[in-house]
Amino acid sequence: MTGPPPAVSTERSAEPAGAAPARPRHRLAVRVGRRALVVLLVLVAAGGGLRAWEAAHPYLERQSPDEVAYARLAVGLADQQRYGDPRLDSLHWPPGAPAMFALGYALHPDPDLRVAYWLQAAVGTLLIAVTFFLAWALAGEVAGLGAAALVAFYPPFIKTTGELLSEPLGALLLTSATLAVVLAWQHQRRWAFVFAGFLYALAIFTRADFVLMPAVVVALIAIAALHRREPRLIARTAGIFALACCLTLAPWVLYASARQGHPVLVTEGDASALFVGTFLPGGGTTYGMKRALGDEVRAKYPKVRDVRNWDLPAPWVLKYIAARHPELPRDDAVRLEARRNLSRYALGQPVEFAHMMLQKMRRTWILSSRVGGDRPSRIVRVGHGIFVVLAFAAAVLAYIRRRTLGMALLLATVLYSALLHAVFVAKPRYNLPPLPLLMAAGAAAAVLLWRERAALTRR
Repeated sequence: MTGPPPAVSTERSAEPAGAAPARPRHRLAVRVGRRALVVLLVLVAAGGGLRAWEAAHPYLERQSPDEVAYARLAVGLADQQRYGDPRLDSLHWPPGAPAMFALGYALHPDPDLRVAYWLQAAVGTLLIAVTFFLAWALAGEVAGLGAAALVAFYPPFIKTTGELLSEPLGALLLTSATLAVVLAWQHQRRWAFVFAGFLYALAIFTRADFVLMPAVVVALIAIAALHRREPRLIARTAGIFALACCLTLAPWVLYASARQGHPVLVTEGDASALFVGTFLPGGGTTYGMKRALGDEVRAKYPKVRDVRNWDLPAPWVLKYIAARHPELPRDDAVRLEARRNLSRYALGQPVEFAHMMLQKMRRTWILSSRVGGDRPSRIVRVGHGIFVVLAFAAAVLAYIRRRTLGMALLLATVLYSALLHAVFVAKPRYNLPPLPLLMAAGAAAAVLLWRERAALTRR
């Protein structure tokens, strides 16, 4: 098998102390060995087949509130060319996934949105190839094939094909955007940074929780440019990336802000997520909030008096919270209560609050997603936890030894997700969008560390 292109090795090779930094080559060449390409095609075909089976057998009998909302928004987009539904607080959800599902409904109008599941399968299959190229850009073909195999056969990635959720599209766009940043930096093409910023904006349109991640990307690129003693490089790289990302986001942000009458940063889902995540009696989870407030909600609203805590719709609980401030709009009232949570629990009970944050980090990353089943597989759950710990540790070690922008970017994205959901609401399926990055980082780190060990043995 042939290795990655020479341009990739420019970032990995250490520079002598005091030497002028070498400029990377500008030719964007993709050279993958024939055998590696054949194995990749086999992985894509196998992973695509598993996803196709799930698309043909979606979980229509039990849909989550998010799935119902995405379906209603998609039908509204396809039929009325308008983002909204009178039964929903539409801007609670970002527009990326509803737009893709609307395309499926437009291709074949069906109340169950059957074609949308096939689009989910296509997105998940494409993710296998994109993850391969991300790990390949960091450490070569072996790393790429390892990462692609992990994505192809990871059960939650397969199962989520049968659900109308934003995680598959979010994973594809976030991984593609990260790959674009890595290649843009390695080859120093301005148009590549424009494309990377555009992809990052699309990822944010699908997973609004990554709305602050472009600032982290800009900071990492700036640090890398200063490390190379080329401060003027910041404007030609990070500046172009940030401008492209902002210009892509601007039309939607202006539309949403004008529609609500106040500034909206992609969505307004932050209020409920922050309240749930900071509500210490509920442990920072949605079901914990229902358990803690269920009796009070049922006492106030007879319509849900016979509903169990587990089945209690979260909007009813948030409606109860917002009713404490009838003079404020619902989201503003919930946001106010979230700030009171921070004051009451983060400052009043700092030890317990810190323990809750650690538990939410564990819940988001160490536990595997349960999509597609009420009871997670014990093998998948244990294997997932072991993999996350080992992959993250290996990636950190590889970054300490080589200090490349690519590995720093992957680790920063994983840390960003973990810290964000330590404060906001935490669910295991929230690890699905950034998980391919950890798979690529872990596979690349294993290969890099193995090569280093082999080189030391030869010496």
